[in-house]
Amino acid sequence: MLRIISIIIFICLAINKPALADSACRNPVFGHSGIKIDESAETANAAQQKSFAKAHRDAFSVVLNRVLIGDTADFAELMPETFVELVHIRTENSLPGRYIAEIDICFSPQALQALFIENDLQWAEIASPPVLVLPVFEDGAGIRAWQNPHPWLTPWIAAADQSNGLIDYVTLENTLQNERQLRAEKLFAADTDMIKSAAERAKAEQVLWTRAVISLVDDAPQLDMQANIFDKNGALIAPVLDSIIQGDEALNTANFDVFLNDVLALMETGWQQANLRQANADNQLIARILFKDHQDWIAKQIALSKLPAINRIATLSLRTSTKDDDGNTVSEAIISLEMNGSVDALRYGLAPLGLSLVTGGDIAVIK
Repeated sequence: MLRIISIIIFICLAINKPALADSACRNPVFGHSGIKIDESAETANAAQQKSFAKAHRDAFSVVLNRVLIGDTADFAELMPETFVELVHIRTENSLPGRYIAEIDICFSPQALQALFIENDLQWAEIASPPVLVLPVFEDGAGIRAWQNPHPWLTPWIAAADQSNGLIDYVTLENTLQNERQLRAEKLFAADTDMIKSAAERAKAEQVLWTRAVISLVDDAPQLDMQANIFDKNGALIAPVLDSIIQGDEALNTANFDVFLNDVLALMETGWQQANLRQANADNQLIARILFKDHQDWIAKQIALSKLPAINRIATLSLRTSTKDDDGNTVSEAIISLEMNGSVDALRYGLAPLGLSLVTGGDIAVIK
């Protein structure tokens, strides 16, 4: 048996996480939504108290594992209720000795940040853009991308739907239209136009393309698994993980789950590390920003203040009657940005605002 693994950790883009948009939380990254409750006790009130206590513990664990770098075991003895900002009850039904509900639990970002700072911890709190999960498979029976259920394809879709991390995974429905227009053979070949079309259909900024091939090599089975990240235009960003397994073990479908979990862990770790916050860390960016008039300046300050990548903005200087790249008369401000994440997170967070970030000179420019 031969097992070869190569790993490259990449840096993703960064915009708000649409999958969290349905949350009632002020900052969905610090909350857990759609918690389903069904508990029994001597009375409905006792069942409600029991279920809420369990939901608080479970939600607290989800949030800590989502944002913290490293082990969260040290917080097992904390009381999650002391950090709760809001409990939103979506639906509820009280029966004799039973309580059924669906709720959102929102924790206070400020309280958790203070906890992390007090314990000198590192964390990340910026959600990723939509990342389309696109699995494909080939064996002696041919190439498949839309078959369901399937031991390779189905677990990827389920994992994307059930993810609770900072990466927002999305999937495409297994429809006849998708099957006809997004041909399995071209998806398998990572055809640029086909990857781009899939990303557009899913409204994704990136595509996590995963491929498994079972073949015979020297009369022995071989399983070749790959995971690559593509941008929304179908261009390869980076390989994530490759694995080759030879011999009888190659036919064990448990290898699929191991590979899937390894890939998702690498994705989450890479994203966290790229958007790291740390107690007492100096994460400042000085930038020059151009604006047309006072109203435009106010609007840009408000827009910047709402970006997850920015924690605080300070104006260092203002100047009027300068020239932009096209020779137009504009004003400029020199600002200091206290960052929550990476420069890439800021750059792609600016894109939906119609702004860009240029770095590499003496000072960064937002325009």
